[in-house]
Amino acid sequence: ETDALIAREQAQKRLAEQLAASAEQAARAETDALIAREQAQKRLSEQLAADTDRRVKAETDALIAREQAQKRLAEQLAAAAEQASRAETDALIAREQAQKRLSEQLAADTDRRVRIETDALIAREQAQKRLAEQLAAAAEQAARAETDALIAREQRALRLEQQLATDAARRQQQEIDSLIAREQAALRLAEILDDQNPASRVERSRTAEETVWRSRPSRHANSSGRSPPLPPRSTHAQASASNSSASSAEKASPDSASEWISSLCVRLVVKSSLCSKGFPGLRPRLAGQLCRLWRISDRLPRDCSTPGQSIPKAVAPNWPH
Repeated sequence: ETDALIAREQAQKRLAEQLAASAEQAARAETDALIAREQAQKRLSEQLAADTDRRVKAETDALIAREQAQKRLAEQLAAAAEQASRAETDALIAREQAQKRLSEQLAADTDRRVRIETDALIAREQAQKRLAEQLAAAAEQAARAETDALIAREQRALRLEQQLATDAARRQQQEIDSLIAREQAALRLAEILDDQNPASRVERSRTAEETVWRSRPSRHANSSGRSPPLPPRSTHAQASASNSSASSAEKASPDSASEWISSLCVRLVVKSSLCSKGFPGLRPRLAGQLCRLWRISDRLPRDCSTPGQSIPKAVAPNWPH
């Protein structure tokens, strides 16, 4: 019984030891399981934290990139029309709301799509800017061409006007020369008439009066500085018509010769008016020629009592003496 008790106690002791070892092993296993579970949970939490951090960083980068793209897009579209700006803003807001509802997998696609649209808008604005610059350059070139054409037209008109003025001056000079030649021929004819007239012998005693008549127009011209007014063009026509009949003046009657000399005096007055405008040096010679013609007219028979009344009526109002 003692051995049995001892054996039983030993068996119980071994069983207790085995139970203790089993309990210790189970406790150790449970502790290891708890430790492993805690480590797994810790690794899982770390992985979740890392994933969350990466997701937050990706979302933050996407939001930053999106905000930067939107900022650049808003700056580029600031000069657009108000209606287009509002429509684009509404589209951007709708795109933001749609992008916020999208998953993480569509973030890169959204960013790429926004960048492509931004590049397209930039390219479109640059193309419009280049087109506007080309149109402005074309308009400026057209304006310059039109200005050059106007300048050339004005220069041609100025040259034409100068040429017309030169031609007019040349024609006037030719007319004056022809008048001078006609008057010289008329004066030569008057001298011939003076030599053929018998009353010229009596006139030689009036040399002093001739000197006075020659000096009066020059003194008046020097003192007053005015010239007789220009008669109408009909006088020139009558003068040219009378000059054409100068060859038959020697055979005419004294009255017709007096009328012819009167018209010649009128032509001399016209000539003196022209010379006072452009040729003042010819005035003394014209005064002498006019006095000579008046002297010839005084010797012709007229209905007058004094020599002073024999001055032609067409000349007397236009000549001060």
